[in-house]
Amino acid sequence: FTTKLRGTLLISLYRQTLQLPADVLSDDAVLTLVNTDIQRITTSMVMIDNLFAAPAEVAVAVFLLKRQIGVSCIAPIALSVLISGISFATSTVAIPYQKKWLKAVSERVSYTAAVLGFPKGFKMLGLTEHLSAEIQALRVKELDDYASFRKFSVWRNVFGGLPELFSGPVALMMYTLINGTSALTQTRAFTTLSLINLLAAPVEQLIHVVPQIQTALASVQRIEAFLLQRSATSLLLTEDASSHMGHSGVDDDNVAHDGNAIELSVLAKQPDTQDRKAHVTFADVTIRLGDKQRHILRNIDLKLAAASLTVVIGPVGSGKSTLLRTTIGELPITSGRRTIASGSVEFAYCAQTPWLPNGSVKDLIISCSQPDEIFLDAVVHACALDTDVNSFPQGVDTMIGTKGLSLSGGQRQRLALARAVFSRKSCVVVDDALSGLDATTSRHVFDRLFGQHGLCKLHGMTVILTSHAPMVASQADHIVALNSSGQIAEQGSFEELLHTPGYVSELIADSKDVESSRAVEDVKVDFARPTAGAGAESSDLQQDLARRTGDTAVYGYYARSIGWYYSIILIVTVLLYAVPFIFSSVWVSWWAADATGMGPIALPLWAWPVIYFAFPTVASVSVGYHIWVFLVDVVPRSSGRLHQQLLNAVMNAPYSMFVETDTGVILNRFSNDMTLIELDLVGAVLQTISGVVFAIGSSILIVLGSKYAAAMIPLLIGAVYILQKVYLRTSRQMRFMDLEALAPLMTHVQETVAGVATIRAYGWARNFHTKCKELLDSSQRAFYLMLCIQRWLGLVLDLLTAAVATVVVALAMELRDSASSASIGISLLQILSFNFYLTGLINAWTNLETSLGAVARIKNFEATTKSEHLPEESGQADQQWPAKGQLTISNLSARYSPRGEDVIRDIALSIPAGSKVGVCGRSGSGKSSLLLTILRLLDMPTGSIMVDGADLATLPRQTVRSRIAALPQESILIPGTIRANLDPLGSATDAELESALAKAGILGSISLAGGLGSSMSASALSHGQMQLFAVARTLLRPSKLLVLDEMTSSVDAATEMKVMEVIHEGFEGSTIIAVAHRLQTIVGYDMIVVMDAGRIVEVGKPRELLKKEGGRFREMWERSGH
Repeated sequence: FTTKLRGTLLISLYRQTLQLPADVLSDDAVLTLVNTDIQRITTSMVMIDNLFAAPAEVAVAVFLLKRQIGVSCIAPIALSVLISGISFATSTVAIPYQKKWLKAVSERVSYTAAVLGFPKGFKMLGLTEHLSAEIQALRVKELDDYASFRKFSVWRNVFGGLPELFSGPVALMMYTLINGTSALTQTRAFTTLSLINLLAAPVEQLIHVVPQIQTALASVQRIEAFLLQRSATSLLLTEDASSHMGHSGVDDDNVAHDGNAIELSVLAKQPDTQDRKAHVTFADVTIRLGDKQRHILRNIDLKLAAASLTVVIGPVGSGKSTLLRTTIGELPITSGRRTIASGSVEFAYCAQTPWLPNGSVKDLIISCSQPDEIFLDAVVHACALDTDVNSFPQGVDTMIGTKGLSLSGGQRQRLALARAVFSRKSCVVVDDALSGLDATTSRHVFDRLFGQHGLCKLHGMTVILTSHAPMVASQADHIVALNSSGQIAEQGSFEELLHTPGYVSELIADSKDVESSRAVEDVKVDFARPTAGAGAESSDLQQDLARRTGDTAVYGYYARSIGWYYSIILIVTVLLYAVPFIFSSVWVSWWAADATGMGPIALPLWAWPVIYFAFPTVASVSVGYHIWVFLVDVVPRSSGRLHQQLLNAVMNAPYSMFVETDTGVILNRFSNDMTLIELDLVGAVLQTISGVVFAIGSSILIVLGSKYAAAMIPLLIGAVYILQKVYLRTSRQMRFMDLEALAPLMTHVQETVAGVATIRAYGWARNFHTKCKELLDSSQRAFYLMLCIQRWLGLVLDLLTAAVATVVVALAMELRDSASSASIGISLLQILSFNFYLTGLINAWTNLETSLGAVARIKNFEATTKSEHLPEESGQADQQWPAKGQLTISNLSARYSPRGEDVIRDIALSIPAGSKVGVCGRSGSGKSSLLLTILRLLDMPTGSIMVDGADLATLPRQTVRSRIAALPQESILIPGTIRANLDPLGSATDAELESALAKAGILGSISLAGGLGSSMSASALSHGQMQLFAVARTLLRPSKLLVLDEMTSSVDAATEMKVMEVIHEGFEGSTIIAVAHRLQTIVGYDMIVVMDAGRIVEVGKPRELLKKEGGRFREMWERSGH
């Protein structure tokens, strides 16, 4: 049942994930539900049978106890009922504590996932230390929020143990008061204690199980709240067209195979645009988004004709991306109607930020489409990926890493385009996917995909595309121009709008980029970036399996996180708990013997029960302090330290580690492993410590009470050793198989959350749902077997204990004179408890070894992940450095990892202070790698970089990155307010923040979103607006050296020129190094650097390079239409 429940909950969460709007999933809360909440529910369900079995056990124990001591049985029963009633009445207190803690866990994991998703961004911006501190602060807050629940757990555990500790003294005291001292015989005393154990054990189980069930119900409520959210499909207002459009694609039979040649034929000539039937129709559509429901699109009337190319243009923030997301059915329509041609329209979607799940190039392009090697080659060639693929180590089988970290921005966009075209969907929706490409590559890709003879035309695909490039607009069948209010300012053919005063005519007025397409050469890429490793998680699991049982290094590592002071306290307190509790049975035998005048000591009547009560009192105080120290003092200390050590190792790791390691594997350390450490490991440590002490103590009393039982101890130890040897090894293997099967499942969920809009657009939800079920089935096998062997262990231990008890009783009957009745009573009483102690010890030790795997993985990660900081980077920079911004690069080579190939080769460059330098080149030529090298993200095997006379190799990397202003290609966003994202360090006033936003031209949009204090996730900023937001963030960090990595690729030309003016004004007198694909933005700079294959192939002043016959820059300038 537990296995089925786990599978049902997980697949239900995944199904809902596929249906919810992408904005709802942006906080990654579903990851916490899938990890922490389901784990708590399944853990509680394993013990739910106690709710049914315990009452029956209690009834039988009460009946037998009544027969044994008569009315005196009321005392232990009353105590048990009182304690249970108070426990049940206060158990609901834990629910708000649980919810508060789970919310804190979700916030930390979401924040960590957001940061780890942009390793290049936080390193380039010099935010490593700040974000590390923020994540650790969230961890501390999480532990603080969990403190109330831990304190409640201390009270619950101590209070729940009171019936077992005090029922015996209360029962025997009442019996002697009612019946007199002489009535208490050793036989009656130990029989009563045995029956009280039978009564107290199920009562204690109920006291512990009920709160766990209630905390599981809190998780169920969180899951229920998630499942009851309205799906994206239920929010849409759409209806099918009454007319049905026929299939407009090209069948596989129309692809001719002729050696290496690829010929794609067209089924039939398409009619003119005006006569084509509409695939998608918008009728007076209005879109309002955000908490304040601000207008994004207003009164949109549009028809997407079949087999046509529709280009959407407009200024930043005009609603272009919103229109495309509405086209694929991803956004709710406030008013109006969106109509789709019945039964014929399927969408392929390319978002501005490409969604690229980890996998090989081939798998990513094919995805859920039907494999077709011939068409795959055609698509790869059309997307200018053939030379890139040839340069990859494993060709199309090369792994690209999470989010394509091993690829350049242009390569990621082209891969997303290749996937869209290869799917051969009837409607291709492309959101500015050409923005990250240089002019040559962009024209190449556009012509061969969307041009008059491109693949989309040949296959009769309808294309709607946003762009700021005049070349794209010139070849469109239909152009839609949006204004800043989200309305259609004008629409029509290029020829119509060209001669009509408006946005289109202004866009191309000063551009020559409307000429006919020229012949395009293949993109030259002759070096590769590092590719992602696929075995990081497997390597960790193999190390765990190779770790021997009781590995002292791991135990020592965990003990150091606790501290020796607390370790000693824990040992002392558990001894003070166990010794009085176990010795109390000896005290009862002396008390009963004294009633017959044969006891070893003689005491007054009142002294026996008083001292007897002292034993459980000392034990309860000791166990309370023991649990308090561990849960309240040790857990936050240890968990906080381990998290800090892991965080330091990750955040200070070289950039190559993020490229080579799946982000899901790293995130699993911060989510699943941290949960294991503060839940499973905590309980396992407490239970193992107490189990060892109690098992040893019980064994000693069994031997002392029955001398012949000593002969059985070696056999018992041998049986237990073999049992734990088999069980522990099997259990660990099952646990690691479970983790190994769970890792790809969690990665799949995480990737689905990131790309749910793309998945739904393609119509691949069913495919991904099927894959999730397959991964879940694989995970369920290990999970189910693990539960089975746990049940097997319980059965074997019960049979083993029964055998020992049978032997002891049989020998006692045969050898009557070998031991007294008191000794036999002590032995039998301890044997009844020995089963419980032994089962608990083996389970606890197994859980400890398994849970320590989380500690071992952190230890291994910390030991094997080298820090990017080197010993020689200990120089001190002047407080005003860099004061001028003079940059000198000498004989520089750089690579992503020590084992990788050079991506920057023999570069020498001198940049005077205050110069404006533009870096250009084809996609993958090493432009961004040069900037990453300046900011010390790449290894430098040879050469040097000097800034104002200081060698960057001798300065701490954090100093370099915090003193050099940078604007990455991708904007880093973290959960929180707009203010926290704009000014992470909190060093600027609100007036300064608003001034920077105003200069970047985005203050109005931020004000509409609710101002600086509003949530960043609710701001509903477009991709272009996010780039302007990043510009505003850069303006708040003045520096004499600024590096820009294609930061305006998603804004129109007019906005781009304004932004560049703002940057030049804000960094007047500073050295600016800008990577750009739009050559217009850098043609006025002081110096141009042209790169190819990681080398500088041309450098000089723009005017001189434009006059140079056969020059690279001149060739690029002319190819871009100038």
